[in-house]
Amino acid sequence: MFFALSVLSMLCVPPKSEAKTVTLFCPDIPRREAILTVAFQAGVEVVFLEDVPGKVNVRRESIAFEDALDLILQGTGIVWHEKNGVYYIGTPKEGTPEYLKISDVETCATRFRTSREILALHPEFVGNLLPTSPFHFLVIGPKRVREAIKDTVVALDRPREHILLRAVVFEGGGKSLEDSAFSFPDIQKLFTFPHLEHRERLQGQLTLREEEEEAIRRLEQELLVLEGEWGESRVGERVYYRVEEGGLGALEVVELGTGLRAQPLRCEDGRIAVNLEVEVTDTAGENPLTVVRRTFKTSAILEEGVVTPLVLEAYEETQSKARKLFESRSAKRRPERETRSEKLVLLVEAKRQNPGDVPSLAHLEGPPLRFQVTSPERDLQDTRIFLEYRSPGPFLNVGFETTWEETVEIRGNLLTGLSGKPLWRSLELVYRVAGESLGIRWEGTPENRGWSVFFESRRQDRNDTTYLFRLGTGWVGEDMVGFVALGGAHRRGNFSLEGTLTCQMASVTNLRLDLEGRWRVGKNTSLIAGYSGLLAGEKTPLDDLRFEGVFVGLRITF
Repeated sequence: MFFALSVLSMLCVPPKSEAKTVTLFCPDIPRREAILTVAFQAGVEVVFLEDVPGKVNVRRESIAFEDALDLILQGTGIVWHEKNGVYYIGTPKEGTPEYLKISDVETCATRFRTSREILALHPEFVGNLLPTSPFHFLVIGPKRVREAIKDTVVALDRPREHILLRAVVFEGGGKSLEDSAFSFPDIQKLFTFPHLEHRERLQGQLTLREEEEEAIRRLEQELLVLEGEWGESRVGERVYYRVEEGGLGALEVVELGTGLRAQPLRCEDGRIAVNLEVEVTDTAGENPLTVVRRTFKTSAILEEGVVTPLVLEAYEETQSKARKLFESRSAKRRPERETRSEKLVLLVEAKRQNPGDVPSLAHLEGPPLRFQVTSPERDLQDTRIFLEYRSPGPFLNVGFETTWEETVEIRGNLLTGLSGKPLWRSLELVYRVAGESLGIRWEGTPENRGWSVFFESRRQDRNDTTYLFRLGTGWVGEDMVGFVALGGAHRRGNFSLEGTLTCQMASVTNLRLDLEGRWRVGKNTSLIAGYSGLLAGEKTPLDDLRFEGVFVGLRITF
């Protein structure tokens, strides 16, 4: 339907060659007067949203009205907009009623680039590009603005490529790293990692002239990173720090050295934008040992294959005391943070690279390289089917989980007894955006059926633990049940545990617990155990539609 309307609208709008023509005769007259004259000839309405200064001296016969507007406004920096047959001269400030008056909303979708990646490359689109899901967004603004944004998105929406980053980090003491203290002659020839002689020449170029102090080479590394992802590498050592107290010894391990994190994104013009973080960790003092961590952050747009020197000035410094072995982390004082202004020099080169052409990187000197090789093609749809055998009962459970573009999920279950036990069925549809979701669920037995709608919020921490909050209402016939649930899931290695505690409120109130643990014993096989039932209160109509009891079993995923 949308496609048909789009085609119809295109057929109904004549091209410029068929649009009504005007005679442009402007013998050094004010531009505003010239616009009103040609608008009168074309029979269109014109609204001025800003002042049009100056005069124009031009003459054209049989010219399209829109081309006439372009000639009159040429050199002023003012553009015109058209909406519903009305022409608006000038562009008002974003967010004002006048701007909204000339704006429309369009829906756009991408296949390879997320809206977050596009906004990272073009922060000026904020306010005109509104994400609704990772690969869908709204484009808001006048027609010219929308077309410019869509053209940029089309140019960016391509399979992601791998970027090879080469980086050398140098540091000098105090204020010695001034821009004028270095010369970089023929720097690209020096930037060849495998040859020691080139390294020595590069080191020589970074000798500080005035103080005759040689810069410290902190890191020299290569990273192969997929566009939009973060790659990281670290060079350094572990220091084992011994603390004696009351005749007892404790051992503390401190990671020293320099780490590099990089996130590359290729621009539509072929250049490569990259976000960079350099972390330098040293120690100070002896008893107690102080760990000093400095983090430098910057962003740059690089010409592909060209070595670019970057001076990193401001950094955030964190100081913390070394923690003894078995000492509680809660007893440790929070790190002291301070922002200072010293300098690092970062030489960085970025270029596109086929992952199959990087075996030679393994021959470089230094620590092992970390590779992040991922297929640039994205699977828009993922489906899993599982089969469970549960005991006592016994019961057979068949289910599926389908996800589209990480936003729409459909889950279904059919649980039946193998010895004349009841039959439970459920089907759930969820729309998820950035951890928040809305869902609708149908469930039932041969005797009864019910519906429920709910809002759900999920948050995940760095320890692979997910926290869940759910609020909703269900209906079974004419009975209504409200419910609120708190839950969580934790995964460690091959083991996972999920649990939900639900308070249900109808004519009666109860507290329900659903708990399930899984231990993966093979690629597609897991042992399962769990419990579903009431902890307090009487059953609500929704409880009659759900399995209750303790179970153990086997789960096979296809």
